[in-house]
Amino acid sequence: TSFEGAEFFGFIDLTKTTFSKLDLYWPSDTRLICNDGLTYLNLIKNFRDLEHFELADDVYYMYRQWRQDRTSWLDANKYLDLLAWLSCGYGVRPGYPLYWSVFLIFAFGIIYWKFEGIHKSNKQYYTVTYASGYKDSRNLTFTNCLDVLMKIRERSSTNPSLSFSDAFYFSSMIFFVSHPPTDWRPSDRYVGWKYVIMIEDILGWLLLTLFVVTLTRVMIRP
Repeated sequence: TSFEGAEFFGFIDLTKTTFSKLDLYWPSDTRLICNDGLTYLNLIKNFRDLEHFELADDVYYMYRQWRQDRTSWLDANKYLDLLAWLSCGYGVRPGYPLYWSVFLIFAFGIIYWKFEGIHKSNKQYYTVTYASGYKDSRNLTFTNCLDVLMKIRERSSTNPSLSFSDAFYFSSMIFFVSHPPTDWRPSDRYVGWKYVIMIEDILGWLLLTLFVVTLTRVMIRP
């Protein structure tokens, strides 16, 4: 059946429709109605055979939503479907994990900045800076040593917190690279900050993997 030149408005109801080949396309504002899974699966196969891959992905997305709506909340598959929908759009929406990544980077960055979860450790820097002027052992007196130690303690104990841009940069590094700058450390105020960083790191790897797998599935067709 060919609907070349036909226009659809509102919705298309293909419930329990039998066909061997169906060549049609509808606008994004037109809703597809199918109340049986077999019709959905036949449509997906039909559009893949016709090389309408984007349309096949749209129908697959609708099919998964239709099946999710019919699943009871007491069924564990309901929650797996919800997770698959939110994380990667059932494997056909590569933009979903990318949007989540941007959101989580900003969210964790705001948390680090607002609650001062990350600090710069300047101890090593000040040790080298203040000690560099006393390399000659002949000038290294007790007074000089005491002066160096006092300056190091004073400056390193301040432990300056990060600005918002620094917190955003730190969050990005944790999310995508897992290796933040060596002089940035979790705050000593609460032990739990290192676990917050670990959670962001795990979420980053999961979403990056989902993005790559979903993008590969969409771009490389069977």
